[in-house]
Amino acid sequence: MNKNIILPVLIAFFFQFQEHKVLEIKGYSAKFPDQNATKILRAQVNELAQNNPTIIYINGQTNKKQIALTFDDASNIHKVNQIINILDQYGLKAAFFCIGNDIEKTPQIARNIDNNGHLVLNHSYSHTKYTELSIEAIEIDFLRAEKVFLQAIGKRTKLIRPPYGAINQDITNTLKNKGYSIAYWSLDSFDWLETINNIQQNIIKNVRNDEIILFHCKTSTIRSLPQIIENLQQRGFKIVRLDELIQKKAYRRKSYFIKSTISRKFSFDN
Repeated sequence: MNKNIILPVLIAFFFQFQEHKVLEIKGYSAKFPDQNATKILRAQVNELAQNNPTIIYINGQTNKKQIALTFDDASNIHKVNQIINILDQYGLKAAFFCIGNDIEKTPQIARNIDNNGHLVLNHSYSHTKYTELSIEAIEIDFLRAEKVFLQAIGKRTKLIRPPYGAINQDITNTLKNKGYSIAYWSLDSFDWLETINNIQQNIIKNVRNDEIILFHCKTSTIRSLPQIIENLQQRGFKIVRLDELIQKKAYRRKSYFIKSTISRKFSFDN
């Protein structure tokens, strides 16, 4: 057999059986009311990621000093624009996980994110815990969000972050069957709860290679972000866009939808 054929086959075989690295989820706030519940959830998510290595991404797989910044709940256009401006000052691109209901009301939020080279990704339509919904209701919810994003920016995502990070195997299977990968996080800033100093220390003290950092579109985040970015860059971390870090395409090739038998439910190509 031609060596030009054998070598790629051997390389593919080797990487197929490499261990999928899953980082321990970090980030702490003394203000959070139920620390034990957080520990249990993180352990469950870690196990799910180990069992579903091509679907759930807690962190990247580059083994390089690279990280990705992600922002949830992009609902306030002024705060989103401020974050975009900060990222632009440092020449950075990030991922924004948007709620369909918010983008339906203010589609310019998604357009501003997309026009500046950042990712508009799915964070559900209603921001309801998926573990509290039926599978049918979950499908209706995230597909309804996808319709909103399609109307706003003409793109459909392949990456989703379920509300509150609440997932299980049934939810994972449902999303997988619709062509999704779950983009989780490995480091939680707790920016929705903590002071600016504690947010910064949460990141600076815990950051590792291949980190996916969770922020929200909050005033505290805006005030914390410049120092965090500068500290990470000074320490040699390269900040890349989420799709580059996890090496997964963010959007589907085709942007069209087909009505299904369930009201507001859609099927689409990968």
